[in-house]
Amino acid sequence: IPSEISLPQSHIQLMEQCWDPVPSRRIKFPEIVSSLETIMVEVAITSSDSARKFWMDHFTHPLQEQIKWEELARVIGDLHALPLVAVMSTMEGLVLGWDHHSHHHNNAAVASVGTEEKMVSMERFNQLCVWFGDWFDVKKAHLFHEMLTIAGSAWFHNDISLTESVGRLTGRAPGTYLIRMSFTDKRAPMTLSIITSEGLFEHKRLYCLTFDQYEKERYAIQVGNTTQFKKYCSLQTLLDDLKSSSVITFPCPPNRITLAY
Repeated sequence: IPSEISLPQSHIQLMEQCWDPVPSRRIKFPEIVSSLETIMVEVAITSSDSARKFWMDHFTHPLQEQIKWEELARVIGDLHALPLVAVMSTMEGLVLGWDHHSHHHNNAAVASVGTEEKMVSMERFNQLCVWFGDWFDVKKAHLFHEMLTIAGSAWFHNDISLTESVGRLTGRAPGTYLIRMSFTDKRAPMTLSIITSEGLFEHKRLYCLTFDQYEKERYAIQVGNTTQFKKYCSLQTLLDDLKSSSVITFPCPPNRITLAY
């Protein structure tokens, strides 16, 4: 393999096994299939080793590149000792990329959202892990509960676009705000969108510094137009501080105002 070509070690190992100089040592076809499945998971799920292992443990033999939402919800419910209906009712919008309190689908990473089956792809699962850490891990149950809290908050509008966030804030009172998921920077999984006292739209990235619940500084937001950041122990503490200084006031409803011109 040319040195200028960068490949994961699993890819290199499979090629070497297939082209072993000694034919009897070459990998057999069932092993090739298993190796290819592992490679596919490695390519699609990049957030953590734990996330890849979770998918491999539950959704292989054969590999499922997309799974029914109910199937994922059942596994999560079993791991966290929650009824299936509780998981599906609280997490469905977030997992499937729907608007808050609505059934409008935003993201193509969900392979299919129809009236009969709702499917979650490996890519969507990976995106959720980028945003919320290893939320599926029972040993990190605080991440799962944080995820549920965010999904159920009035200010949460899922992964709507910047254009849609402006549309929803248009015509609202100054200080009205919403939080949406972000795809552009892994360090900042969420964006705070606000309508200012001047009637302008301001968008601030919310940085997640760590998923460790015992760290005192977990979230950060840029201070004005400076290069300074203010750090907080939780997302709620961050929002409370912004409210106390009247930067934000009321959460934005999940719809647009029809303006009369």
